[in-house]
Amino acid sequence: MPWWQRYDQLIGWTLWGLLIVVAAGLELAGNQKSVTRAYAVGGHGWLHGEDMYNGAGSGFIYLPISGLLFVPMAAAPGPAVEIAWRVFTIGSFALALWFSGRLIERRVGSPCFLAMSGMGVILAFPAARNGQATLPMLALLVTAIAAAVARRHGLAAAAATAAILMKPLALPVVAVLALLRPRLIPPLAAGCLLLVGLPFLIADAGWVHRQNAGFLEVLRISQQMQGQEAWATLFGIFNVSGHPVPAPVRLAVQLAATLAVVLGCREALRRLDHGSATLHIYTLTITLLLLFSPRTENNTYACIVPALVMVMAAAATAVPPRRLAVAGGWLAAIAIIGSYELGRRLAPGVRGVWLAPLTTALLVPWFVASLLGDLGSAGEATADVVRLPAPGAAPEPVARAA
Repeated sequence: MPWWQRYDQLIGWTLWGLLIVVAAGLELAGNQKSVTRAYAVGGHGWLHGEDMYNGAGSGFIYLPISGLLFVPMAAAPGPAVEIAWRVFTIGSFALALWFSGRLIERRVGSPCFLAMSGMGVILAFPAARNGQATLPMLALLVTAIAAAVARRHGLAAAAATAAILMKPLALPVVAVLALLRPRLIPPLAAGCLLLVGLPFLIADAGWVHRQNAGFLEVLRISQQMQGQEAWATLFGIFNVSGHPVPAPVRLAVQLAATLAVVLGCREALRRLDHGSATLHIYTLTITLLLLFSPRTENNTYACIVPALVMVMAAAATAVPPRRLAVAGGWLAAIAIIGSYELGRRLAPGVRGVWLAPLTTALLVPWFVASLLGDLGSAGEATADVVRLPAPGAAPEPVARAA
């Protein structure tokens, strides 16, 4: 075994520790790119009974109750709170990748946390530096999917509700889980009712109604952005090129993609083992979210790491190894990592939000082929199972060799 596989865990966790140190150092040096100022607006609103939303669809754009998470940022702003938040966001993301890496390792029989960490640290750096809640949201979604596959509906609903609390961006993934596991719907409904109802129990009802109206306005503006603004989405590629996609076409494409994802996830859930089903459902749902959510940023594409490492690890451990596919995976990772700068250099004068979604769209056939390959292998394995006769039944005759 090569030395990097022997020390896979040690080197992987060391990389995450270094990322925490770098993020903390940048914060101590006066980081100007932190988004926690927007989060603190929510905490300030809860502390002082002021409006959290500015009516422009920017700034604090999360659920009203999410502002409670950020009360410490508003009550005691400073490096200590900022660094503690980054330890939490980076640590939760690292744990999600570690868990995903263990699932992949069981599939391919080779350690891959180092590869997961190397790619993840670089892709997560902008979000980690900025303190974005995308990272813990991903960790909660991984937990929710794994728990749903294992029929642990209470844990799945709790993790899914917490993911929505972190960022409403999680809603498409949660909706697909509810379709796959109808028994998730009651606890999910209870969790969403808690998210909406709890503010009325601890704050003035009139103030809560104003905040709910402000959040609904955020959702309305977000939906309009698909046709008007340049975000890192599939339709954003056309927007920045000056050829926006008409709304009816956008709707038709989104519905078709959602249906395909639900059907693919359903087959994975029905026919694959827990680890493989978890990985494929995560891959399909997160790809749907990245390509079609109206507020996807370049930084959000850190979520693609488990999906990309899954298909790369399968290619690397195939017999014979598919080295060209592995190289293509690293090229895709480089394109996503440098999507903003590379995009601006490749297309001068165009906003650099098109390369990450284009790369992800080009990865979709690989993701689908991986799922179909696993489904085919599962079918062959099922066909090879020796079926024992029922008690009291005569055994099937065995054909004699000629």
